[in-house]
Amino acid sequence: MIPLSIRSQITLFLCLGLVALGEARLTHSTKKAFQLILDPIHTATFAFYIIFGVTTAFQTLSAFFKSVSALRKLGRREQATAGGRDYSTGSIYVHLVFLGACSALVYDVLSTVWIVYTQNQFVTRVVPDAFMAGKFLVQESADLFICFAMLALLYHRQRIAYGPKADELRPYRYKLFLDAALLASYLALIIVYASLRSVYSSSDSIRNAYYQLLTADRVVIGLFSVLAINVTASSVYAWLRLKRISPPDAAMVGQIVKFISPLLLVRAIFKIVEYVLLYNQISIISQHELDSIRLARAIVMGLTYFVILIYAL
Repeated sequence: MIPLSIRSQITLFLCLGLVALGEARLTHSTKKAFQLILDPIHTATFAFYIIFGVTTAFQTLSAFFKSVSALRKLGRREQATAGGRDYSTGSIYVHLVFLGACSALVYDVLSTVWIVYTQNQFVTRVVPDAFMAGKFLVQESADLFICFAMLALLYHRQRIAYGPKADELRPYRYKLFLDAALLASYLALIIVYASLRSVYSSSDSIRNAYYQLLTADRVVIGLFSVLAINVTASSVYAWLRLKRISPPDAAMVGQIVKFISPLLLVRAIFKIVEYVLLYNQISIISQHELDSIRLARAIVMGLTYFVILIYAL
């Protein structure tokens, strides 16, 4: 079990939200003392990144303890008390969730640093392209690890429910190769995009580099959307199959169907909408609209991952 119940985590999140908003307001009102002068919309974005950074830190700590526990049990097969049957998630699932939580935490930290450096009216600094590349890499890595974890859990539970050599598991054995290829392609693409982004300003042809980034960005968003749909379809399919033979297994998979898959789809939809708004060729986006999109990104990305990690843990 996780150290804090779901209700306790939500209560902690709300309390931290009030504290962070108060701190952000104090920072905004006592500009000279803190030397951090932010516009109201940047103050709100800054506060949300602090809120989600702190809550994700607690979730990362919980995932760390689970990962260490899984390492200690490596090589030993333990059974749950319910009828003596194994109701584990599989050790690889625990480690992947931990990596996903770590990536989300680093993203929140880097986003907070980015606001302080680039939006502070007291002194504005320019972050290097390598910083922005790293920020993109950890954000996409979080999505990659969580999708990987969900697919690993689905296969693990069906393998236990049907037996490792059951004929019913044969379609999932074939699907393993497709999932592995999809995940590997996604990983390769985010590395390529991060590499291009890290040398963007030093490129000989800024215009060509810009279009290369746009192309890579479109493919990354498209692949993540396919991954989110894949997790959703796979979990629904497994849930319907397991309901007939193993209600406890179906209950575990039902967490993915009801809570995690919809939020992955929300993340995919938001990324598509954000891309369309940012790179709309019909009209030029204003600075206020750009700031609004950044605020929406902080809320949507942070909140969806907060809930995903609650149910993933």
